[in-house]
Amino acid sequence: MDEVSKLELISLIIQHSIDGSNIMEMMFKIIPSYELLKKYLDLMQENDLITYHKFDKTFFATSKGLDFLYVYNDLNEMIENCNKLHYS
Repeated sequence: MDEVSKLELISLIIQHSIDGSNIMEMMFKIIPSYELLKKYLDLMQENDLITYHKFDKTFFATSKGLDFLYVYNDLNEMIENCNKLHYS
């Protein structure tokens, strides 16, 4: 797995939770370590970025999580544009 930042991991988890995702799907696509993934999921639930539905054992992004993702993506785009101007 390539090195990614903590914020990038959070954004990836939110992205995969938009339509619902379970732990196994996230382990396969984002973080292969159960312990590390669980740590992030707990933190994100505490901060209301995702919610867990016990019935179908699925995580979903909350409106706060979607707001975070929107801002994160916008900032990344601005940084990329600045880097293009700076290095061109």
